[in-house]
Amino acid sequence: MESEQRGRGRPSVPDAVVRRNIVEAAQRLLSSGGAAAMTMERVATEAGIAKKTLYRFASDRAALIGLLVGSWIEPIFPGFEAGPDGEDATAALTRFLGDIAGAVLGPDAVGLYRMLASDADLRERFLPAYNENGIKRSRAELAHWLTRKDETGELRLPVAADRAADLILSAVIAEPLRQIVLGEIEPLPSSDIAPRIADAVRLVTHGRTGVPAAKG
Repeated sequence: MESEQRGRGRPSVPDAVVRRNIVEAAQRLLSSGGAAAMTMERVATEAGIAKKTLYRFASDRAALIGLLVGSWIEPIFPGFEAGPDGEDATAALTRFLGDIAGAVLGPDAVGLYRMLASDADLRERFLPAYNENGIKRSRAELAHWLTRKDETGELRLPVAADRAADLILSAVIAEPLRQIVLGEIEPLPSSDIAPRIADAVRLVTHGRTGVPAAKG
């Protein structure tokens, strides 16, 4: 995708910057006025771009939701595959789950989830994009990583990798999200789910070193 072209004498803006401006504009509008405020026209205006430029990145409001959700988790995946030198599988998995939890259990992400959970019309229009760019992408990335670690012997999975990924993310993300939405705990970072992450990792690593025992 080419950079956005500006008027004569003005430098073009890199696509990465335009995308970031779009995502930030969409998030501001969602946070201040809900889904009704996040129109294509208002996002373009808020992002400081032409509407036709916005359509190069998102064809409709559902695609905007996909961009927004993807912006929370996509930066995590490269670091998951290429962690620090000497990092073992248990430490890598712990780090990955902590990063994912931080991305999708924070106030902005929880706010979007609440909108979808409380409005059937929004769910019908936006849930496919939300799932495709969020939980499905995270599950696929985790399953791929678990498969490789199982093949190399760094981990020994008790179930298929895709099932293991689903169970791990359910324990680390789905249950805390339910508790947050019901008001039982606060969104991250006000709540500490490190013990839950440690226990989930221990189930997969079978008590191998690198995962400290959870307390409480």
